[in-house]
Amino acid sequence: MSQPSGQPLVIAADPDRDSRTTTARALTEAGYRVLEAGDGKYALRQAFTERPEAAIIELNMPLLSGLELVKVLRAASDMVLIVVADGTSRDLAVRLLEAGADDYLERPVHMPELVARVRATLRRSQRQAQVMEPLGAPDRDFVRTGPLVIDPEGHVVLKRGEEVPMTRTEYLLMAALCRRAGQVAQHRQLLTEVWGVEYLDDTHYLRGYVASLRNKLEDDPTKPRLLLTEWGVGYRLAALPVEDGRAPMIYRSATA
Repeated sequence: MSQPSGQPLVIAADPDRDSRTTTARALTEAGYRVLEAGDGKYALRQAFTERPEAAIIELNMPLLSGLELVKVLRAASDMVLIVVADGTSRDLAVRLLEAGADDYLERPVHMPELVARVRATLRRSQRQAQVMEPLGAPDRDFVRTGPLVIDPEGHVVLKRGEEVPMTRTEYLLMAALCRRAGQVAQHRQLLTEVWGVEYLDDTHYLRGYVASLRNKLEDDPTKPRLLLTEWGVGYRLAALPVEDGRAPMIYRSATA
């Protein structure tokens, strides 16, 4: 059955035909238009010619690996990228997030969960697009702590004057932490605000994303000073003295 052209277009990239067909069927039944790709190079060609809104990418792709495919697609587009892997250790999760993946799933994949992840990640992407504005827009707060200047609403993070590239989910997580700057943000609060209530118990997501943010923001990720863990409770964006000596941590952009 053909899908309306206004429905989001998704690439299902998987070398296993049965697995790919199962994914495509689940997405089609959920109302998405689907393209299938059996190798990384063909998935890349489809992405550039068809311009889909999202891609579900098997990590072990032939011709162009899933990790390399994520890197190329993230450098060229803002499309949603979700990786499926046989196992995701913390190191692998950080590598995927730093490459630009928006989300990841371990096999075996429960199709309703995959569809929910696609829907939630597209929703986050749309929410980010609606609030994108330049740093220092009038009448908006931004945060200064240590070497960082953060515009939570405009999704801009500067470290010592240099912009730090981040995925849309990393920006949303930083915004949630900024809203509680200097205070503890509980696991469930962050999961609800950034991922949605369906992710309430997925604390491993937070660990992976916080580790990725530390690699990007901390001078020494093994000894974090900016993104602190409150064991068993949540995370805190530390209120550090601003490096240039100028004072309060939270500025009003119109008067800074």
